Amino acid sequence: MNYNESINYLNSFIDYEKLSSYNYSDAFKLDRVERLLERLGNPHRKSNFIHIAGSKGKGSTAAFLHSILKNSGLKAGLYTSPHLLSFNERIRINGGFISNKDLTNIVNRVRDALESLRRRSDVFSFFEIYTACAFLYFSEKKVDFAILETGLGGRLDATNVVDPKIAVITSISYEHMDKLGKTLISIATEKAGIIKEGCVVVSTLQLPKARGVLREISRKRNAVLFEVGSDIRFKELEVSKNRTAFDYYGLCINLKNVRLSLLGAHQVLNAVTAIGVTEILQSFDRVFSEDAIRRGLKLASWPGRFQLVKRDRLILLDGAQNRGSSFWLAKSFQKIFKKKRASLIMGASKDKDVKGMARELCRISKNAILTRATTPRALEPELLREKVKKFFKRIILKDDLRAALRYARKITPKEGIILITGSLYLVSDALKILKVKVKF
Repeated sequence: MNYNESINYLNSFIDYEKLSSYNYSDAFKLDRVERLLERLGNPHRKSNFIHIAGSKGKGSTAAFLHSILKNSGLKAGLYTSPHLLSFNERIRINGGFISNKDLTNIVNRVRDALESLRRRSDVFSFFEIYTACAFLYFSEKKVDFAILETGLGGRLDATNVVDPKIAVITSISYEHMDKLGKTLISIATEKAGIIKEGCVVVSTLQLPKARGVLREISRKRNAVLFEVGSDIRFKELEVSKNRTAFDYYGLCINLKNVRLSLLGAHQVLNAVTAIGVTEILQSFDRVFSEDAIRRGLKLASWPGRFQLVKRDRLILLDGAQNRGSSFWLAKSFQKIFKKKRASLIMGASKDKDVKGMARELCRISKNAILTRATTPRALEPELLREKVKKFFKRIILKDDLRAALRYARKITPKEGIILITGSLYLVSDALKILKVKVKF
């Protein structure tokens, strides 16, 4: 297969990222993934893994950590999902995407391994196949550490076949309740599925019920838990449209006036969590200088998350897709832009808590322009309106993002701000329409 054929081959598998309704426990089977990996020589047992789960902040935390490791002279792998613009961006080493040639070679090898399993009734998913590709690639490239972001949940996620050096739990909130459970306790239990016997765990600030679950599961699995807020502390110094800064008080080190290029109050939490992981990695005979940590955080990039784009109007892109993320989006917006209101363009996937998102977003916008992203999971604007109409004074429907942007420009003054949010797919569409040069 050539590159295009390998992409078509990957797309031939069922893709749960594009489906809003399916049986969670039936769709994901770790033993199926392990059978495939066994045929590939068990590459998931040949690298050092840092495994990240959570409802929000996973990607940014992974990006911060990846940048710190890279700037410390280590060979660091990164596996994230979904992608914004290219399949290749899901698998990286030291910031560089997997090449078309390498991806093609890896997919060919995975296909051959799958052919030897044809006698079984296994039905693999796109994410399972791509995860196997990541494991094989990191193993062959002999990375020092590979950072894995879970796709959905944690317990049954295809990435959860690894035995990580460190398990990281970012902020847990209500999401995917039809699959992970309707209570915060059940959702936290699914996320905590990545905590393995005797491993080290780093958790960011959590709501009390989620924190209780993480503490109990860590205790039962003899895992050593370090928590932001108690073991690891910080002081926010500045959240503006130019920079984010904080002081860090950690397990062994203290850092004053740490600066981030990523904007928003929520990025302080993600960066603090990443520094905490870095401190623990030093127990694995790795040395991280203060300069490398600062440089890594400063240079980290994670597009589509509180990203400001300057055009004829200031446009803010944020892939917030649950209530927790929308809360932090609104909070950061208010800190940076004070009493300004946003011209809100919102789209969402069918399985999202759109009422919860709207409850937070109405704090910064009285009106909403509703549209849809170019994904099969997108909720039709008419249906979205029925769910969010009580939160906004005026609602306008537009069939696509281009039309929504044209309307937003008409009603937004030159000094105003257009906010595009509710779906990472919608943000991806916006980056393409606005022709933003994306830097990872």
